[in-house]
Amino acid sequence: MFHRMSWIIGTGEPPNKFTIERIMDENDLLLDVINNKLAAGNFVDAASYQMVLQRNLVYLLEPNMSEITEGYLCPECLLNLNSEAALISHFKKNHGSAPKDSEVEKLVGDYGNLILDRPADETVSRLSLLLTTERDSALSEVSQLKDRSAQLQSQLQATCHELSAKEKELEEVKNKLEDSSRKLGAIQNERNTFVQPQEQSPNRQIKERLEGNLGKVEPKTPDASKQLIVELRKEIDSLKANLDDSTKTLKHLKAENKALVEKTATLSLEAQAKEEQIAELEETVKAVRDNEKTQRVSLDEAKEAVKQKDATIESLQQAMHQLMSDMEAKSDECEHLAKQISDLTSESNLLNKTIAKLNVELNELRTQLTCSVDSENALKQRVLEMDTALASQNEELGNRASIVIELESKLTSTFAEHQALMDQLIESQNRSKQLETALQTSHQELEGLQRIVLDLGRQNQALQITQDRLTNRQWVSDESVQSCSNCQKEFSISVRKHHCRHCGKVFCQACSSKKTATSASKDPLRVCDACFAELTGAW
Repeated sequence: MFHRMSWIIGTGEPPNKFTIERIMDENDLLLDVINNKLAAGNFVDAASYQMVLQRNLVYLLEPNMSEITEGYLCPECLLNLNSEAALISHFKKNHGSAPKDSEVEKLVGDYGNLILDRPADETVSRLSLLLTTERDSALSEVSQLKDRSAQLQSQLQATCHELSAKEKELEEVKNKLEDSSRKLGAIQNERNTFVQPQEQSPNRQIKERLEGNLGKVEPKTPDASKQLIVELRKEIDSLKANLDDSTKTLKHLKAENKALVEKTATLSLEAQAKEEQIAELEETVKAVRDNEKTQRVSLDEAKEAVKQKDATIESLQQAMHQLMSDMEAKSDECEHLAKQISDLTSESNLLNKTIAKLNVELNELRTQLTCSVDSENALKQRVLEMDTALASQNEELGNRASIVIELESKLTSTFAEHQALMDQLIESQNRSKQLETALQTSHQELEGLQRIVLDLGRQNQALQITQDRLTNRQWVSDESVQSCSNCQKEFSISVRKHHCRHCGKVFCQACSSKKTATSASKDPLRVCDACFAELTGAW
């Protein structure tokens, strides 16, 4: 019934487009019923039907209906639209001509402003996210640049240390070269002293001694000096090569040092620029956040105002629905009255035509009034006749008004009959729903019984098969069998025949090696593998 719960919600059907359309149709029917109850003065039933209408609206506005009712909802007719422009055009077309209070118009304007402010809020949030991402990226780049500059500085320090070490090695090489050159000069001088011709001394003995010593020394010293000179030259060449390598590495390190200094300078300039950009971004972020805070405060205020206005809108919508229902009832009455008025207007037009004719005649009579007094008396009598005719027409209008009242009473009685028929329809729908549920349960029971019957049939077939197999068992003679009944191995002198004491067939030694008690004997007898499995499973 309506006063308890809507029958669509009571069925527990999942929400879909079809159920929503049915609930909307039911809401229209409920509005008509509420208007009729209010017009009849039955406020208790009207309040109960209004509760059902509120439950339907709550069901339509539940969170799980968001996927179905997603979009822009008309506050008047609760129609779901796809876009804001469609909502505004629909509202102007269908609800713009209706008279609205200034407060309702203000609330509708605020609702539109809130819908229009949503893109601005979304752009502000997107800008704030972009600023934060740019700030984070800039900070990460600055940190990377700082790390890079630190690495370059460490590399520069390492190259400086290497350069100083190379300079020290170069100085040592130069010192060694000078020492070797001095040693070479000393050796050459010593050699020259050995090679130069000895001056003649007045003492012959000293001269001979020196010549003998020189003869002894000359074959030994030149080879040693030559070897020493060769070694010194090799050492000098190696030192020169090391010196060239060290000078080349020094030049290369100086070039790298210069490039690193230039790179550190550019990186420091980029870091300063990034820091300036970060400062600007922080200022913009602060401004955006301040703006966002102000907008949030205004948004909270607007939300509170919207909540208050929603409450007022609900009350106004209820009043408006009531007024609309009254207006519909009045419009129906006006239609009936308009029909009667059209009939009366047609009659009044005829009367007006006759009155116009009479006025023409009256004017003619007035022109003739100056001519004679007798004609004036006749005209007065004619005017009295016209007054009586007008009085009769007024009486007819009164009769027509009574007819209108009778028609209105008939209309109320038809509305009551329609309501009774609707109640009967809802009861019959509930009964059909109960019968459907009972039919479903009976179908389920029937399916269960059919499954049980099928299982019993399968068991009966299995029992019949086993019974046929047990009844058809015969003792097979040895002469009629040439191979094993299981493995099909041919019998010979080495492969002997053995009977199964349960089924009577002939098998080889391998296929009839098992023994067990049978139904004919309690002692274990030779049986085949299949009978062994059957007997052991049965026992």
